[in-house]
Formats: sequence, structure tokens, C-alpha cells
Amino acid sequence: MSEPPGRYHPTLGGLTVAPKRIPEPYRELARRALDAGWRITHTGSGHLAWRPPSGRVVFTPSTPSSPRGIAEVKAKLRRAGLVA
Repeated sequence: MSEPPGRYHPTLGGLTVAPKRIPEPYRELARRALDAGWRITHTGSGHLAWRPPSGRVVFTPSTPSSPRGIAEVKAKLRRAGLVA
């Protein structure tokens, strides 16, 4: 079965959101996460679901609201095992 167009990118870790759909402040984090084997998808409510190989899903807003919000997302992903 084929993946939906624009949703499968083998060099970015398989099934994931298109890189342009990840907000600019999150793109470097997304690159690191995908390199480490994580998957990133959009939820039905517009959030991002970050799935590490360990299986614990981390939900974050898809639109960063402030510099503090970006720092909170980084901390949340670090606690889930993403090396920053």
C-alpha cells in the first residue's frame, strides 16, 4: 500500500509530516528527532505528536506562541529522551 503524497520521506525517518509543515522554530528539533529514529505526525486537533523509538508519545502545540513556549517544548522533548 502506498503512502499519501508528501507524507513519506525515507531520508527523514519514514512516515512523518512534510518538513514545511513543521513550524520554523521546531525544524532543528525535528531534524534531530528524525535522525534519532523518532516519528512526527499531526494529530486531528492540530498538535504535533513526537514518537520516540521507546514508544512514549509527546504532544506539543503546532504553533509556538512565544520564546518561552519553544523552551518548554525543548524541555519536554529532552525529558522524553531527545538529545539536544
